[in-house]
Parts: sequence; structure tokens; C-alpha cells
Amino acid sequence: MPEPAHQPDPDTQHTLLQEIDALQSRLNELEEELEHLGRLATLGTLAGVIAHEVNNILTPVLSYAQLAQQSLDDQDLVEKALKKAVHGAESASKIADSVLGFARKESGPPLSDVRAVVYEAMSCLVREPERDGIQVDIDVPRGLLAGIGALSLHQVLMNLILNSVRAMKQGCGRLRVRARGCSTWNGAEPGESAAIDAIDVEVEDTGPGIAPDRLLHIFDAFHTRNAADGSSKKGTGLGLAVCRRLVEGAGGAISVESELGRGTRFRIHLPAAPKGVEPSTTDVR
Repeated sequence: MPEPAHQPDPDTQHTLLQEIDALQSRLNELEEELEHLGRLATLGTLAGVIAHEVNNILTPVLSYAQLAQQSLDDQDLVEKALKKAVHGAESASKIADSVLGFARKESGPPLSDVRAVVYEAMSCLVREPERDGIQVDIDVPRGLLAGIGALSLHQVLMNLILNSVRAMKQGCGRLRVRARGCSTWNGAEPGESAAIDAIDVEVEDTGPGIAPDRLLHIFDAFHTRNAADGSSKKGTGLGLAVCRRLVEGAGGAISVESELGRGTRFRIHLPAAPKGVEPSTTDVR
């Protein structure tokens, strides 16, 4: 008869279980750090645009302040300079608030007002896409509450929107963001209202599209969304990998369709928030 397999003693088993728990805890920490690094990498991509826009805000403020300083007796000019300074400070503060809010870590319940998060993500672009000839079409009805943290959804949408804008920047185009509640009967009787138990969000652009060989690995870590012509785009390759982890972590799914020369569409399928639960605020900050 074969000898029975050797079983570790209870103390060894306890030590192994402790080590496994410690490794799992560290893995969870590393995953959280990866998400945070993904947000910082996105901010790094935006850094040049942020600096440019802040400079555009400060330039007229400085010019009017210098003129007013040279003509202190001209009350109209001084008043105009002060108004310019206030307006500039408010605009710069809004940019700073968006940046700081995006950089922080997630907190609060896994719940987000989809419409509010979409508009917050658009405001974080700092520079309006229309200024680069990109038409923006947002079709997100009020009242759609998704079962995902607001900052997590914000990070996902920010990455997708930013990628689309960058893809179209040379040749203009159209950016479309839409969301819809998905209804199932769930045993409802005929004539009863269907229940919304999921939410679909789409981010679509009319950029150059993504080559099929690149599309297969688009959600892999360290794989960047390059243009169809193979030209290199700066990036960390973490954005879409982190997006998939955040969406799947909320019980959802993310997919992509793309056609060369016609554009790309990302679709996010998320569970709806439980009934009776309301977000404490519509601002992801």
C-alpha cells in the first residue's frame, strides 16, 4: 500500500496561512497603488495642456494689472483689471480643483451619478475639444445611478475620453458619449414597468481607428493605444488595463470595437445601483 502523504503539522499550517494572508494583503495594496498611478499618469499626459491653459488665463490678468499699476488714477481701468483678476483666479481655481480631485484616492460607497461624472470628466480636459475642431455630443439622461465608485467611473471615462480626443486631434472629428439604462423583466407581470438593473455607457470617436493586431491586446498592461498608421503615442500603457480592472471590480465589463479609418467605440456595462440609494453629492470631488 502507498504511504499516506505527509501532512504539515498545525503550527506549519498556521504559518503558511498567515503568509498567504500577508501576500494577499500586499497584492491588494499593489492593485490600489496601480490604480492611483494610473490616475497620476493621466494627469502627466494632461500636464502640458494644463500649463498652457493656466498661462492663457494669467497672461491677460498680468497685462491688465501692469496697465492699472501704471495708471492708478484711471478708475475704469483699475476696475477692469480687478474683474480680470477675479475671473482668472476663479478659472485657475476650477482647473486646480479638477486636478486635485482626480489625483486623490477613492472613498465612499460604490455609487455614482453617471451624468454628473461624465460632465466632471469633460471639465478635467481643461481645454475644450471644440477648440481643436472636435464636435462633442453628450447624451446621458439624468437619474442613472451606477454601482461603481464615482472616482472609479471618473477615471475610466477620463482615460477613454482623453484617448479619443488625442486620436482625433490632428484631423478633427466627433466625440460621442452616451448612456442608457438596461431593463429586464425579472419576473414582472405583463404591463408592469421593466426594472433597470444595468447601465451601458459608450465612448465613441471618429478617429483613425485601431489596427486589429493592436485591438487584441488593447486592455493589456503596458500596451498603448497607437494610431492605426503605427505612429507612436506617448503613454504609460496602464490606462486601459486599469480601466478594465475598475470596471470588472464593480461587477461590470468593458469592450471595444474599432474600424480603420472610421473610428473606435468603447462600451462599458455596469450594474445599476440598488434601489433607494442616492449619491450624497453629484461632484466626484
